[in-house]
Amino acid sequence: MISDNPQYDTNMGSRFVSASNVSPSYPNAHYSQTSFEVKVNQASKLLTDSGDRVRLVAWRHQRDPHEAIGCSGELAFFLTGLASGCSAKRTLTQTPRSATEQLLLSTAAERSATQIQGPDFLGVPLYLEVAGLTNDAAFAKETVANELQARGAIVVTEVTKATRTVKILVQALGTDQTETFFGIPAMNSIIPIPEITLFGRHRQIARSRLQFTMIDSRTGQTVGQAQEVEGRTVFTRMTILPFAFEWSDVVGLP
Repeated sequence: MISDNPQYDTNMGSRFVSASNVSPSYPNAHYSQTSFEVKVNQASKLLTDSGDRVRLVAWRHQRDPHEAIGCSGELAFFLTGLASGCSAKRTLTQTPRSATEQLLLSTAAERSATQIQGPDFLGVPLYLEVAGLTNDAAFAKETVANELQARGAIVVTEVTKATRTVKILVQALGTDQTETFFGIPAMNSIIPIPEITLFGRHRQIARSRLQFTMIDSRTGQTVGQAQEVEGRTVFTRMTILPFAFEWSDVVGLP
């Protein structure tokens, strides 16, 4: 049973939209009433909340009894296609960190490690200790270990086998991003409108700052002075309608 008032029908548990109050009055005309139900995931809130069953009632003045059936069929096909087009969305999977961000961070860490200065490490057994605010400290430790081994040092896993202990304090290892946008933002509606960028700039800067201290494993005294080393990388994407440009100081990007 279809309710004449725009309210919830207790039998169907759905909201109905009735056109009986706005149909034109023609004494000699015939009207047919055809209803159909469509599942709308993201329908306009003017009709109902998201997820409800919506019944649309189509009225059309007819002289031929078959005319209204054709009208409702065309309307059902159009609205069903529109609803499915608006609700269908495919999202590509993403890793916690993009490949671009990983390359920026790893290169920044390598650049900071290459700035470490100290005595001749050739043949010296070294034990590395690391501390940082994030889990990235472990990666910084391995980056420094690779650099010291490239200089001839022997990195050991037990402090009792080392003549020097290297303490690495990861002060920073992360990225900062800035966004500049001028244009029309995306709008989600019955007919979605994509973002239109007239001018845009995305800039991502990776920084690695390490504090490097060497200690005599037997006496516990500091060997030389503590030093801070820093590495930096940058990636920029600029959009000027209808062109896009990318550049970076990291080999392989973009």
